Amino acid sequence: MQQLIYVSYASDDFQSGDVFKIIETSARNNPTRDVTGFLVYAHDTFVQFVEGPAASLDALLEDLKADSRHQRLEVLERREGRGRCFPNWRMERLAVSGGDARILEQKLRQTEISQATIARLIETIMTPRMAA
Repeated sequence: MQQLIYVSYASDDFQSGDVFKIIETSARNNPTRDVTGFLVYAHDTFVQFVEGPAASLDALLEDLKADSRHQRLEVLERREGRGRCFPNWRMERLAVSGGDARILEQKLRQTEISQATIARLIETIMTPRMAA
């Protein structure tokens, strides 16, 4: 069982409603891949934590790299996990709003992701992205 967390940025033509399509597709596909986790989207930035077999995470990363809705995908941490942190979450959407990332931070602290990576993710997701 591996855990992976990445950050990516929405493409210029991404519509905010597209995040619901991503969640629906993930929730439909992840059971066959044996992948669980969550997605956060704010300020044109995605943060996703996923856990599952290494081959499934490799396939997911390939799909994400080919997805035109994402750009500049960066894996921040990938590690062996002792077990699933979110066994019933085929793909949950966590909301951060109004400058409040407490729910995201709480969920990340349930994982084995390093504290340094958690701090970086909180800062990244809560900082509005500057136009390129």
